[in-house]
Amino acid sequence: MCPHKVDRFERECFVVLCLVCKSAAKKAAQFTDAQKAFFTKQGEEAMPVAEVCRKAGISLAIYFACKKKYSGRMPSEMRWLKWLDDWDGRLKRIVGNLLLDMEMLLAVAPDNSSI
Repeated sequence: MCPHKVDRFERECFVVLCLVCKSAAKKAAQFTDAQKAFFTKQGEEAMPVAEVCRKAGISLAIYFACKKKYSGRMPSEMRWLKWLDDWDGRLKRIVGNLLLDMEMLLAVAPDNSSI
């Protein structure tokens, strides 16, 4: 059990995994969206940004990138954005596959000028 105090907002809005107990530096991809929002929320409140980064084991660059993306967002908004990103990626793959199919058909099809 983590000895650190968790306020009501953090308890209700985020899946709080105590980042303070982690000491090794990590990449941004190793954190969940809830964790990223949690330490950006800490930095926006009274705690200094350098202290948040030290306790979370992240660099200032990762903190500010997360702050840019997750600042002021609630978990439901973060889930919606993740769904939109997944949907966008799916649509891009579909369009890419259709373009490849079209190029293959045009390469195989006879020239229309000879008709």
